[in-house]
Amino acid sequence: MNRGTVEIRRFRWADLPALVAVTNRAVVADGDDHTTTEDELRDRFEAPYMNPESNCLVAVVAGHTVAGYCTAELDPRVGKGWGTGYVDPGYRRQGIGTRLLAAADARHVERGQAEVPPELPLSCTRYCRDTNAGARALLARHGYAIVRRSWFMHRALDGPAEAQPLPDGVRWRPFAVERDARAVYEAEQDIFRDNWGYMDIPYEVWTHLRLGEAIDPALWLVAVTGESIAGLCLARPWGSERPGAAWIDTVGVREAWRGRGLARAMLAEMFGRLRASGFAEVELEVDAENTSNAVALYERVGMSARKTYLIHHKTFRQGAPG
Repeated sequence: MNRGTVEIRRFRWADLPALVAVTNRAVVADGDDHTTTEDELRDRFEAPYMNPESNCLVAVVAGHTVAGYCTAELDPRVGKGWGTGYVDPGYRRQGIGTRLLAAADARHVERGQAEVPPELPLSCTRYCRDTNAGARALLARHGYAIVRRSWFMHRALDGPAEAQPLPDGVRWRPFAVERDARAVYEAEQDIFRDNWGYMDIPYEVWTHLRLGEAIDPALWLVAVTGESIAGLCLARPWGSERPGAAWIDTVGVREAWRGRGLARAMLAEMFGRLRASGFAEVELEVDAENTSNAVALYERVGMSARKTYLIHHKTFRQGAPG
């Protein structure tokens, strides 16, 4: 690909189709399957916290060709940032990824100075496949260290799941948005509050992420005791690029109900519902170093690790003493 002058500038909404094309070419070149569509990327960029015109940096070659981008997303309440980025395979090895990541890091520092209380630390977390040597080297050069591993676990839905009884006193309650959304949000935050890397998110962000057009209430399992939620298993279609696959966003049990077989019962029920809805496979993400025995549970219900992602972390400041 011909080299040309590279400008790093802020995102414009007219860039969206080009960013989709860059993402998909990069994903295919890197042996991954997280391609996207214009509607999906627009939905992500319209999230309440995103503000892409300020927090997405775009590399433009020769004044008109989008060659890559990198985001600098942040929760200023806790000083924790994150982001994604891609460089078109045809424009790699020209320093574009280096410039984009440096610009995104600078944006995080700028935002931290303006938005994060000085007593809080400021950091950023970024993911990449363990097989993506280029991304790993880029992150390492910029001071990111691997702190955790995440597995995508997979199961084919080619046969009925073994039914598991609910614990005594627990029943399914059909999910109704107006009645249950706030309670499910609160239960999800409660279940995962002690997990590594946990960040509680505002309700309006949660609703944007969870209650989109793709939600199927039949794939939201809510296990209750009385009127209190004991456990959740929330699934949705993977996306347009894998129409036969489902994704489980959440599976978790409140502390008082752990160790009674509820999580396994929820997964068995979910596998059956997904198969009945025409899905051929299902995946979820799990912290490979999870201390709640989640990995062993998923293996017992027939899931296995399909991909590994490396979680990279960089601290920009430690935070001032109180």
